[in-house]
Amino acid sequence: MLDEAQRQITLLLQQQEELAPELYRDLALYLQVLREGLLHAVQQACFHLVTQVVPERYNALPAERRQAFQGRLQELVQRAGTLLTVEQLMGLAAQQQRRDHRRQAQRQQRLLDALLSAQAEGETPTTPAPTPAPASAPPAAAASVHLSLDLPVSADLFDRGVPGLPAPQPAEHHAAPQPDPAQLDQDVEALSLALTPPAEPDPRVTASSLPRDPVLQLRWWSHFDRALQQRLRNLSHAVNVEMLRIGLAQGLLPINLLDGVLEGQVEALPAPANLLRLPLPADQMPGPGLPSEVLTLLLRCGDLEFEQPRLRTCRKRLEQRRGTLRTMAKRYRRWQRRLSALEAEQQWFQDSALSSTP
Repeated sequence: MLDEAQRQITLLLQQQEELAPELYRDLALYLQVLREGLLHAVQQACFHLVTQVVPERYNALPAERRQAFQGRLQELVQRAGTLLTVEQLMGLAAQQQRRDHRRQAQRQQRLLDALLSAQAEGETPTTPAPTPAPASAPPAAAASVHLSLDLPVSADLFDRGVPGLPAPQPAEHHAAPQPDPAQLDQDVEALSLALTPPAEPDPRVTASSLPRDPVLQLRWWSHFDRALQQRLRNLSHAVNVEMLRIGLAQGLLPINLLDGVLEGQVEALPAPANLLRLPLPADQMPGPGLPSEVLTLLLRCGDLEFEQPRLRTCRKRLEQRRGTLRTMAKRYRRWQRRLSALEAEQQWFQDSALSSTP
């Protein structure tokens, strides 16, 4: 059985190695078709904005400024297109992976330092008072999107307080409970283990070439998709900045708010393809008769594919390959678990035999 498990794993790796070049070619073809239709998609989205949202402003622009705007759109799309290749996207993916690893380690270290500091002072950690925002600070809607950090800590540690959470208030008829130093030591030790910085990023899942392992290929593909999303978001933001510069934008949404929409953290209103419609908060309404929402450019793969049949065909082929890859990854994991169990079983019998030898 051990030989059979090893044989099946080797066979799966060989099959996937043969399929990897085909997947790579399909991804390259998808990007080629995307580059070819990108300028038209940007022009169509901007056309809707200038004709349906701010036609008076566009008509008021001098002819030379309108021509310069068209040239600027072509320049921005051409520059973005040079970065829409498999090699360039995976280079960005590697940067994203290193940045995420660094930020996660920094967050974990800050939280652990706060807990250790509170323990050394013999105090319960409390939430620091918020710093008043300066007068020039952007409104709440334009602030960064907050993502919570869920921690694997015990309930009694939450009872004593954790940085970032309000300290619990004791009932009026009960004295405030005193933390047990020994138990707190155990909680801090357990939390320090939970907050151990993650392993170094795996370069195989952000390399310019596909890894051989089907499980790693799925991870590689997710990094590819994320990098592509960021490139399109960057182009969207650049076009929005250009429209704001010549007075054709209702406002400029920050990049982190665009990310919140792309990641499903911010709910958007229905809008035409490659456009984002967001309502303004009630306390930020500009006044009676003025817009209560913002409409801006946001390029998304789903919208681009909907508008371009060739790109949609490429996506359909890619999703078929993704389904096949997931099936192979599932089989590969199953045989890996089987091989690990068989190896452990063999090792157990060897250890038992050695221990029983006089």
